Amino acid sequence: MDRQDIFDYVKKKYGTEPEYLWKKYSSYAVLRHQDNGKWYGILMDVPGNKLGLSGEDIVDILDVKCEPAMIGLLRQSPGFLPGYHMNKNHWISILLDGTVSEDKILDLLDMSFTHTTNKKRNSGQQQLLQNLQQLALTKSGRIKFMSTLLRSECLQCLTESQLRSIPQEAGEEQKLAFLQGMFEILSKASAEVCAPVLVRDIDELNRKIFGRVRDYSEEKYYYNQLMLEKEPEIRKIIHRAEDPLRKTLQFSLVGNYIDFSAVKNVEEAYLEKLLKDVEQSCVLGETYEMLKRDLSNSRELLFLTDNAGEGVLDKLFLEVIGETYPQLNLKVLVKGKPVLNDVTREDALQIGLQKTAEVYDNGNGITGTWLPELSSEAKAIWDNADVIISKGQANYETLRLNRRNIYFIFLCKCKMFCENFRVPRFTGVLVHK
Repeated sequence: MDRQDIFDYVKKKYGTEPEYLWKKYSSYAVLRHQDNGKWYGILMDVPGNKLGLSGEDIVDILDVKCEPAMIGLLRQSPGFLPGYHMNKNHWISILLDGTVSEDKILDLLDMSFTHTTNKKRNSGQQQLLQNLQQLALTKSGRIKFMSTLLRSECLQCLTESQLRSIPQEAGEEQKLAFLQGMFEILSKASAEVCAPVLVRDIDELNRKIFGRVRDYSEEKYYYNQLMLEKEPEIRKIIHRAEDPLRKTLQFSLVGNYIDFSAVKNVEEAYLEKLLKDVEQSCVLGETYEMLKRDLSNSRELLFLTDNAGEGVLDKLFLEVIGETYPQLNLKVLVKGKPVLNDVTREDALQIGLQKTAEVYDNGNGITGTWLPELSSEAKAIWDNADVIISKGQANYETLRLNRRNIYFIFLCKCKMFCENFRVPRFTGVLVHK
């Protein structure tokens, strides 16, 4: 992507024309808001040695504004440098030499535009949400067992997904009964219930009215086999890596793209792109060092799976964990009943996961890990774990307020997650609670 591509993009999307403000640096172009005059991007051509690169060849860069926490994460990836000629705590430079993908450049440019927009003070609704979160605390200061507060984005996404699941051949009375039942479930949902539980309840309604829910068994088998075919080549990449643990974690993260709920159209070509671009697709930060310390000091590791297909990459991640920390007992929880394209015992057997770790099911068919409905066996494994690695957005939704030693790994696919973690869509993150 070059500067003209960026000019065309901002002209079409924001009506921005580049401004050339300096005679001495006549090629430096500023992108700014039309309403408040704030800069949200600067394009410059700079000798490489001034950026800390080798040689004096001229390189094009784009400066964008980011949250300070995000800057530290991005600078660990190729193609990102401290903000040239700008406050390095708030700006970052992106090399326009092909190192960083076009999608990521445009995502960061959009985020910079949003970040520099005039912001309004907290609304009464936001204050109400803060008050509700405060009510989750008991008088002793301990957090009650409570999952993510419902947000309109979650309900909208859930509704759209369920509408797509209605059989075309269903009668008008059936469709009406389903819609009325679904909206009744949603209208009665309390703030202490998360979207994965609502999905289970609506699926049960779907099964009652239509006699079935969408079956993902063919898609699951296909993507399990697809990733098994890719496994030998990925193993070679891991074997050559300077840090095999980090590399397998990155592969595990990008595999989270295989999600037939959060991703409307899973595309093999885009999956392949993510697999080839794992360094740029993930931000691990200092949390990765925390994870390694915890793994070295623990005896019992519990891994919570997410989707079929990516389970092959999770298996490789667990293999390297076992080789690096041989004192660890590795246990894996899969779903007890089929739900969406989540991993079940059948999928675990297909990909050979049982050869790497002890595999158990959680006794239910809720996406994520909903502790009130774990089987007694799964609950005992949960209670005994020293460290827990939790895969996927649904597990984060159901467990994010839990006090256990949990490391969440997932690809940010939903708007809410991208906004909360301030990263472009399809960025993998490692989060510790």
